[in-house]
Amino acid sequence: MAVSQSAGGVESLPRAGFRATTAFIALLALSFHAPANAAAANAAQDISGVWWATTYSPKIQLVGGGDLPFTPQGKAAYDKNVAGLKDGSVIDAARRFCVPDGIPRILGTPYPFEIIQTPGQTTLIYELNHAIRIVAMDKPVPKDEEVVAYPYYNGHSVGHWQGDTLVIESVGFNDKTFIDATGAPHSDEIRTTERIKKIGANQLENVVTVHDPQMFTRDFSARFVYGLRTDIRLQDYVCGEPHRDISSVRGVPRR
Repeated sequence: MAVSQSAGGVESLPRAGFRATTAFIALLALSFHAPANAAAANAAQDISGVWWATTYSPKIQLVGGGDLPFTPQGKAAYDKNVAGLKDGSVIDAARRFCVPDGIPRILGTPYPFEIIQTPGQTTLIYELNHAIRIVAMDKPVPKDEEVVAYPYYNGHSVGHWQGDTLVIESVGFNDKTFIDATGAPHSDEIRTTERIKKIGANQLENVVTVHDPQMFTRDFSARFVYGLRTDIRLQDYVCGEPHRDISSVRGVPRR
């Protein structure tokens, strides 16, 4: 029998040929699985479409339960807002003047929104107040000095994918919005991180973490779930005028 010499000794050609064949088969298997794996990854990262919240709460619901962890400054501001909203000395500008709700309040909207994915950018369009969020993909988070002169209601956002999860980081907010509809405040130091992913073929989850050391003693998170709605399109929204029926969203009062 013919033999071949190797560093580890003598091995037969049939065995060497068998090993080469096995390696070739393994490479073929990988090549067949690669397109399937890529397709699965692409499907997980395709979150385009119109989405609608499954529940609504005027008060933000924290992951793990409990109340917002206010600092003394934050609690004083909250109490002032609650009293002012009742007696009219504080105005909810998002409802009176249709300015953007800000984050995280906009995430709990009882109206639908649409996600549009294009190369280098993810765009979120909200029916409520016609708010538009531009998320620059695979860009660094802006430095404070780059955004301090241009504070936005919804902040300046960048995003990147971690597997099946879209991570959106937002900075550069103004302090003109509320955390939720009860009047919970935030400062212009607020920073948010959203982790968005599909939790089913027609369900989307967004877990947002809020960092604002002026108003809160620690970071906190809230979770929002949406259903895919292929049966509707976004409609006009004008403050003070009747709009679509949203009473099907759990937590919204019936008309």
